[in-house]
Amino acid sequence: MHKTNLIRIFLLLLAVLGIWYFILKSYDYSISFKAAGLPGEVYQKILAFDYENLGNINDLNRTPFNEIEQQASVEGTNLEITWLFEEENDSTTRVKVLVNEENTFLSRLQLLTGSSTTQEILSQDLKRLKWALEMDTEQYKVEITGMVPSPAATCACISLENKIEKKAGDMMQTIGRLAEFMKQNELEMAGKPRIQVNNWDLPANKIFYEFCFPIGTGSIKVPAKGIYFKDFPAKNSIHAIYNGNYMYSHLAWIRILDYAEKNNHEITKTPLEIFQENPELGGDSRFWRADIYLPLK
Repeated sequence: MHKTNLIRIFLLLLAVLGIWYFILKSYDYSISFKAAGLPGEVYQKILAFDYENLGNINDLNRTPFNEIEQQASVEGTNLEITWLFEEENDSTTRVKVLVNEENTFLSRLQLLTGSSTTQEILSQDLKRLKWALEMDTEQYKVEITGMVPSPAATCACISLENKIEKKAGDMMQTIGRLAEFMKQNELEMAGKPRIQVNNWDLPANKIFYEFCFPIGTGSIKVPAKGIYFKDFPAKNSIHAIYNGNYMYSHLAWIRILDYAEKNNHEITKTPLEIFQENPELGGDSRFWRADIYLPLK
């Protein structure tokens, strides 16, 4: 009788585990790893990463710097992927990836038998991602210096909008128009080129901004479509020095946001960037400098 009861208890536990594993469990499997950087930095890099096998990526929902929900596919198998980001310390983020395949029962059965090729392929992609995240930390540096007034200026500007990671490409495409406008109107540069972000749409990962050349005195003699003068007053701001390729200078914005939150400073999400080097001259991009300002409220 005692042996019979043990068998019944074992079968009951097995049934409960089976119901949980095949029916109640909210994901097929998870993959976790640690990455260098703040959650916001890792979040931004994952949105822009070029995977080798993971394709047809469609972002369903984003909670900036905390969570990304995606649909994707690996070799014809459709997946639902949830990325979770948790700060471990000032330099490390814990990333957890929850995965559901389109045929959940078959997927979980294959995991039990060790025959899931999709999990293996996805794991390889995530290993490459982790390696890329580690290498990225060597390509740029951010130093927050404290609170200062941002430099006031009168500028010739062009309005732009795009995904945040494409701002450097936008500037390269429009810098010639601004330079020609300056030449035709006999205007002299009175400072370094800058961008002023007027709207940072975090969920869409998009910015609406102005790319500008500071000018001295002068007037528009030869108008150019889409180019205008604008005054930028000084604003009390948190300042950071960014060294690295200007494609990734927005990662300094995230560092400033984190600094402001941890030090109880209220700021507006309207960064000002002033570029001290000309990328067209080449050189080691790790030593390019930009001064970043996020205004206090």
